[in-house]
Amino acid sequence: AHRLDEVFKLTRKHQDIASQEFIERREKFTEALKVVDPEADVIFSGDDGTYSPKEHMTKEKRDKLISTLAGLSVPADFRLIFIHPKNRDDGQLLAPKRKATLVTLVENLEKRLRRKLEGEVPYRQLKDVLFAMDVRPISTGKSEVNLIISGRANEALVNKIKEVFLNTLPPMVEPGEIRFLPETQPLGFSWPPVAISLAA
Repeated sequence: AHRLDEVFKLTRKHQDIASQEFIERREKFTEALKVVDPEADVIFSGDDGTYSPKEHMTKEKRDKLISTLAGLSVPADFRLIFIHPKNRDDGQLLAPKRKATLVTLVENLEKRLRRKLEGEVPYRQLKDVLFAMDVRPISTGKSEVNLIISGRANEALVNKIKEVFLNTLPPMVEPGEIRFLPETQPLGFSWPPVAISLAA
């Protein structure tokens, strides 16, 4: 019975630590979002957070959110997906069901990309990288996905990520731009993120 009590105490301790880490990640995400939109309202459900901007989120604002988030914490703790509200080709608004389908598709793409990289890249390097996916739906049912890599990565790692990403895409996804965006310094400092285009 004593051994069982120890197991329960250890399990509870790990749950408490995991809960605290989750709360901290949520706070960091909200903090980074407030840098680009001080009135941002994030809705969390489980470990997913949803933010619907009141106005179009420019590429500059998306880049600032990505690089700020990458500089705040362990970049791999976050998965960012930007879904454009209209089809790229005909301007038709997306139905909520299509948006939900795209989120699932791209979440799975990011998970597959990380799994494939785990066999080729040391863990300590992968945890320093955040992947943001910018999704542009197409009326045919396909989508173009731009990959933005942020955090701490050298050119060799960025090139490896690009190679694996292009070989991981499901049939319904067309590759878009792939680029590296350095992390910004922690909040309190400010500089415009510099994008280095790696698209062919």
